[in-house]
Amino acid sequence: MFLKNDILVYLSKETEKFDWEHPSEQLTANGMQKVFHVKRNTVSTYLNQLVKENLVIKINTRPVYFLSRSVFEKKFFNIPASILDSFQELKEYEPPKNDKHDVFDELIGAEGSLKKAITQIKTSIFYPGGLPIMLCGPTGVGKSYTAELIYKCCVENEVLPPHSLFISFNCAQYANNPELLSSNLFGYIFTCF
Repeated sequence: MFLKNDILVYLSKETEKFDWEHPSEQLTANGMQKVFHVKRNTVSTYLNQLVKENLVIKINTRPVYFLSRSVFEKKFFNIPASILDSFQELKEYEPPKNDKHDVFDELIGAEGSLKKAITQIKTSIFYPGGLPIMLCGPTGVGKSYTAELIYKCCVENEVLPPHSLFISFNCAQYANNPELLSSNLFGYIFTCF
C-alpha cells in the first residue's frame, strides 16, 4: 500500500515535467521499476489500480505511459477518460484556444508604455459598481480614441447594453463656460441661467 502511494507521488512529480514532444521514460512502468527497485509487473499492477481509481491517466502506446490526472489537469486541461490509445487522442481533449479579441490591442503602446494604464482602465470597467475614469493629456495623444475603445470594451464584455450611446465631449470647448458643460451633461431647465 505504501508503494502504491509512493508511485502516485513520484508520478505526480514526473507529470509536472511532462513534455509533449519527448515523454519521459520515468512515466512508464519500466522507468518506475528502476526507481523503486521492484518488478515491473508490481509497478504495473499498482498503476492499473490507480487508473481504476481515476487518479492516473493511462496512454496505451508502446511503451505504455501513465500521467497523474490531478497534475496533468491542473497544468494542461481536463480529461474525461482514464485510458487512451495515443497521445494524439489525449490532445484531442484539449479545448480550442480562445482567441478573444481585446479592443485595447488596437491602441499603439498597448503592450508597452500604455500597458499599466490599460490595466487600470480594465480594473475600473470591471470593478463592481464601476469606477470613474478620467483621461488627461496634451492635445493629440489619443484621449478620444481611448474613450471610444473603453466604450467598445464595455459593450463587448456586456458591462453596457449593446444599444447604449457613446457621447464624446471635448472639455476644452467648455473651459470658459462650465454651466454649458453642466447643462449638456445633466440637462437644464429653460431660463435657469
